[in-house]
Amino acid sequence: MIGCDSLSREGWKKLPRIELIPIPEDVKVPKDIPASKVRIPSTYTGHDVEYEDDEGKPVDENEATHLRFTGIDRRSDIVIGPMKPKGMIKLNLYLNDDEIPVVKEQASHVKSKILSESYRPLRS
Repeated sequence: MIGCDSLSREGWKKLPRIELIPIPEDVKVPKDIPASKVRIPSTYTGHDVEYEDDEGKPVDENEATHLRFTGIDRRSDIVIGPMKPKGMIKLNLYLNDDEIPVVKEQASHVKSKILSESYRPLRS
């Protein structure tokens, strides 16, 4: 079963710096997402995009409140949409029991971090 923990600062520093780009024009953006402010890492475009409700369940694009973009290597994804507390982006990294990133389908757990639309960590 996939659980959710916070990533350490060291773990996030290992992630490469990637260009942030606008949400692709061919993606229907839910009204609660400030599309003009949100940018996504370029490695999440041109791959799987899923429409979800606020509970993470797949829904029709017209009913969606969140977008999930899967990374090119399928070891991470980002969810864009209203996040508690007052975030807009949730970055998920899928790991095995040895804390090594693996494709989502092989993961034993996930570590997540909630960020603002500017990718700044939220203060608790």
